[in-house]
Amino acid sequence: MAQHPRGKSMRAGPLRLACLWCALIIPMVSGVDTAAIGIPPSTNWDGNDGLWSSFAVQIGTPPQTMRVLPSTSGSSVWVVVAEGCSPATDPQDCPERRGGLFASNASSTLVQKGIYELPLHVGEILGYSGNGQFAYDQITLGGNGAGGPALNNTIFAGIATKDFLIGTMGLTPWGVNFTDFNNPVPSLLTSLKNAGHVISNSWGYSAGAFYSPKQTFGSLTFGGYDASRFVPNNLTFTRGPDISRDLLIGIQTITSGTDSLLPKGVVAMIDSTVAQIWLPNEACRRFEEVFGLVWDETVELYLVNDTLHQKLVDQDPSITFTIGSTTTSSDIINIILPYGAFDLTADWPLTTNGTARYFPLRRAANASQVVLGRTFLQEAYLIVDYDRNNFSVSRAVFPDTNVPQRLVTILPPSEKGSSHGRLAKGAIIGIGVGTTAIIVALIATILYLMRRRWLPSAAKIQVTTNALEETKPELDAKQNPRIPAGTLLNSTPVEAEGIQRFPRQMYDPSIIRPEVQGDSRRPAELADGTRVVGYELSG
Repeated sequence: MAQHPRGKSMRAGPLRLACLWCALIIPMVSGVDTAAIGIPPSTNWDGNDGLWSSFAVQIGTPPQTMRVLPSTSGSSVWVVVAEGCSPATDPQDCPERRGGLFASNASSTLVQKGIYELPLHVGEILGYSGNGQFAYDQITLGGNGAGGPALNNTIFAGIATKDFLIGTMGLTPWGVNFTDFNNPVPSLLTSLKNAGHVISNSWGYSAGAFYSPKQTFGSLTFGGYDASRFVPNNLTFTRGPDISRDLLIGIQTITSGTDSLLPKGVVAMIDSTVAQIWLPNEACRRFEEVFGLVWDETVELYLVNDTLHQKLVDQDPSITFTIGSTTTSSDIINIILPYGAFDLTADWPLTTNGTARYFPLRRAANASQVVLGRTFLQEAYLIVDYDRNNFSVSRAVFPDTNVPQRLVTILPPSEKGSSHGRLAKGAIIGIGVGTTAIIVALIATILYLMRRRWLPSAAKIQVTTNALEETKPELDAKQNPRIPAGTLLNSTPVEAEGIQRFPRQMYDPSIIRPEVQGDSRRPAELADGTRVVGYELSG
């Protein structure tokens, strides 16, 4: 008997169908842990207050690449412009020291917004200041060829102030206000979400550690976290109601061996915008007594001379921060910093006579100045979930360079997932059942198609009907679909009183609060034409 002319295609049919099923189903199943975006570090160590792992951003058309540091209190990208380096007074390598300079006149897609005072918030409390030339342009996160997410018409600021030697990458979802508080410009995180690059208002960050044996670079993930970079724990913190000071923790004790370095517990703000650890004067005096530190009034730093440095290297002390949700809570974790984390170098323009070793401890004049900066985040991994109004702090680990990332997506509250993207038990079971149903359906379909050619026509119709009825998989359509652009999840923004001159809106999607008194003043026109810009939750 001659072979059926369609026999070859019939035999290949099951294979084609199997490939189609795999192409459709595998992304649905694996998508639970692949929607988070890991931003690769620049592989440079930058800064004049220590060596910090920076990240590259590309801005403009054609793209110009600059290096920046993540800011856990900022909301937009700041890069240094040409005015940030003066050939007459600054070092010859000033552009490289500052992470590269952005030339606004070289971008064909740039749209100027104007000069405004930078919304520094915690920086303002600590004495930092500066203006920014705000504009819209194309922004890509990551260096050339890194394949990072690209955003169109996104707000950023060009800075010249030397209070921040290199630029920053703001991580919060708070919108930037220029004229009033009704039309905030979307933040970087909100822009990523609106463009469909991430599905939740969340991120994970650790600063990296130059002193570690492998000189481990920093880790930054939008829309989730990198599970390979920390030791998990069960402690969750609730964000504070004032979005200018929302990442608050209780420092219960600070110890080094048997020495107590903190007279009493204090509440501290975590903010990577600054490098040092700011503690009350009483605590600073304890550090001075235990480690022999001497405060230099000229540079306002604890400078470390060669003799003291060698003594501390030989002693190799470690300092343990015991933290909890409050200064007295029973659930605690310990973040241990070796001396290497404090063995930093200050350089121009902090110092005028070359480099100098220093101990990154600063004196806080009041409770609002108690801050844990990048020094702390060398040994800590921070995950913030704005949709659920919480965050976590975990002990950072430094994997080998050949260890792959383990990116985990933090699902929005509308999805079947728990905080920080750890799926609830029911969701895990659902994935297992759904996957089993898919496999069964795939096998049944292949067997059915292989049998079709040997069965009479009437039997084919009956088998087809039965097979579809008996093997139809029940897929959970909420297993991590992408959220439509511009969607806000269960959010009811209300105004709250913020830092003076920078009132912003409180963001708590899970609790609807009555409106409370905010700062009703409009942005002031400064004498030099600079205007004030504030932050607000953006949609």
